[in-house]
Amino acid sequence: MNAPAQHRFPPAAAPFSFTTFLSAFLLFWTDGAIGSIAMQITGSIAVRRRCRFFFLAAAALLPEAIVLAVRGPRRRSDHFSLFIAADLLLLVFLNRKRAAPEAARRKAVPVCAAAALAVTAIALSGAGFSRPKQALERVRNFYGTLSVLPRAGDGETAALTLAHGRIKHGFQLRSAAYRRTPTAYYASGSGLERAFQLASSGSGTANRAGLRVGAVGLGVGTIAAYGRPGDSIRFYEINPQVIAIASNPAYFTYLSDSRAAIELAPGDGRLSLEREAASGSSQDFDLLVLDAFSGDAVPVHLLTREAFAVYLGHLRQPDGILAVHITNTYLDLRPVVVAAAENYGLHAAWIQAAGDGRISSDSEWMLLSRGQLPGVSGELARLRRVRPWTDDYSNLLDILRK
Repeated sequence: MNAPAQHRFPPAAAPFSFTTFLSAFLLFWTDGAIGSIAMQITGSIAVRRRCRFFFLAAAALLPEAIVLAVRGPRRRSDHFSLFIAADLLLLVFLNRKRAAPEAARRKAVPVCAAAALAVTAIALSGAGFSRPKQALERVRNFYGTLSVLPRAGDGETAALTLAHGRIKHGFQLRSAAYRRTPTAYYASGSGLERAFQLASSGSGTANRAGLRVGAVGLGVGTIAAYGRPGDSIRFYEINPQVIAIASNPAYFTYLSDSRAAIELAPGDGRLSLEREAASGSSQDFDLLVLDAFSGDAVPVHLLTREAFAVYLGHLRQPDGILAVHITNTYLDLRPVVVAAAENYGLHAAWIQAAGDGRISSDSEWMLLSRGQLPGVSGELARLRRVRPWTDDYSNLLDILRK
């Protein structure tokens, strides 16, 4: 699958202008307003009354929507729900002809408008409000909005973060002394570090100048920090703007600083690997990293039995390692990965690491290999079993965290 063409200065107005979450609320509101106006003109009396109600509701809820967009769902006003309930009750009253004469409804309209503005002002000035961080770069394409944001900290802890909406795709320390340091889910002590250690000690590496590593998902390129002279790391990334930002040394230097040879392969990772296999070109990876997860979303097509068959076709025999990043707030992805491992007779290990909240983050990784995984901790024997996911079957309910 070819990625959509990238436009640094999009010719269309919407992609150029709507680069924040506020645009979603505005677009929904505009869509409803246009539809209501159209039905007011063309519909029957009953239809016009209903459309008038929805139009007024959209108008009254817009201030609260703006507050929610600016403050974020976790920092909204404590009285947010009360504001919405009051608006809706007032609208029901205004829309009932018998309950409110026409003159009363007309007089109530400016009162409603003033109340909505007052609610917005109170909520925006409430305790805990802070202005959004000023983005150093903000671009938008088919895959959404990417922002390069400064991360709170001074001196050694100053950093830049790549954000996709509210989802963080990694950060890099700005200090020259620490900018090669892997951070977040990839920091020292993580399952990724252990995967590199095991791959380096594998029996097949003795005949190589260095490691051959593949990574599905680029982020800011943190994985490249583990590269050594003689290593090669091939990144598969579907979003061309992620590639452009991660490759820009004005923001992130993991790729340019890496001691390994870096390869960038645009396009969906699984489909790219499938095309390479179909052409008879196995990448023969010592280590293949799956890190294309976006926040708590699950790219199901990367965790199916068919997908794992593709990965195994590109792993070096007999002890190439597959490292799967499974950190997730709501879902326990271990059973899915274990089911795939058992289907192909692989050894599996779970590595959980606690972050310090500054440099490193709490993380969970699964390591899989045809060979043994010595010295790897992680209890999987008592894990509940689920049906393996396929391209035709998946079940998120099975893996909800209790």
